[in-house]
Amino acid sequence: MYGGNFPGPTMPIDRSVDRNILVLLGSYLCALNLQFSRMAPLMQRCGDLMQKEALITNEAERKLT
Repeated sequence: MYGGNFPGPTMPIDRSVDRNILVLLGSYLCALNLQFSRMAPLMQRCGDLMQKEALITNEAERKLT
């Protein structure tokens, strides 16, 4: 769909709903997704460095990395 946003904005917390296991699981999944999105740049950089580690032959550069 043109101009569509996925997955869209987060839903507001509805305090009138009883907190059952599905509500708690949904809250956990939203929080987990937020943490993964915050860690994505760090994981990308670590993956790049780990792939290139074998190519670094200078000991000083290896320590800096």
